[in-house]
Amino acid sequence: MALHVVCFTRAPASHLTSFLILHELTAILPLPAIYYTLQATQLQVPIPPDVMIQAEEKMEKVMRRYGWLDEKSEVSVGDGPAIPSKTRMLVDMATSYAIVKLLMPVRLGLSLVLTPWFARTTVLPVRNGVFKLMGRVPPAP
Repeated sequence: MALHVVCFTRAPASHLTSFLILHELTAILPLPAIYYTLQATQLQVPIPPDVMIQAEEKMEKVMRRYGWLDEKSEVSVGDGPAIPSKTRMLVDMATSYAIVKLLMPVRLGLSLVLTPWFARTTVLPVRNGVFKLMGRVPPAP
């Protein structure tokens, strides 16, 4: 922990930037993996039928508004594959989001541990490259 404090005090902007980028990456990257895992395994979350009916109606309305469904059928417009179940898709998306939110403590810990490394290997080199492109000497971190 002392190493993290020392690194942060020497280059607070790069470490804060690094932490924020890592925190967002650990939120965004797992979403598709969790969603496709739920789709592939066919795991079902118990949800009351009346809630499912309302969700399906809303999902169909949104999909028609953006042209993802024909006016007459439930088949995807264009070259995309047919959507097997609007409700299933909606539930899997919501479940993926909930799982990512439940993993917040793990994500925070991972982001904190990886912050010095990410700042050193990614954020600082990018910052230095931008300064060099601008024709200026990068300040010491």
